[in-house]
Amino acid sequence: MQLLPAESSIELGEADLGETVIVSFIAGQLDDPLILGRTRREPVAKAEHADSPRCLEFDGHRVLLSAGESLTLRCGRASITLGADGRVAIEGRRISSKASGSHRIRGGTIN
Repeated sequence: MQLLPAESSIELGEADLGETVIVSFIAGQLDDPLILGRTRREPVAKAEHADSPRCLEFDGHRVLLSAGESLTLRCGRASITLGADGRVAIEGRRISSKASGSHRIRGGTIN
């Protein structure tokens, strides 16, 4: 086994030495590796209560975030909040919306 210096997008420690990692190369340069993740030897256990309000699921094809009352994604002064009552609030200094195909906006009232 040969150890090589590499950038990493995940936190790694001494306990991870010798483990198999997932690697990409920055700008395709083989001398500039980037560790994207590490593999697991043991199977990933499913949550005991998959329907619980705080379920977070990663299966390689989708990410499901679930909350009982509301779910907010926030970055600086921007946020998206989803309410259990069906309310969606998007807030930000500047909001843009683009579509390469059809872009429809429908609602009871549009201002």
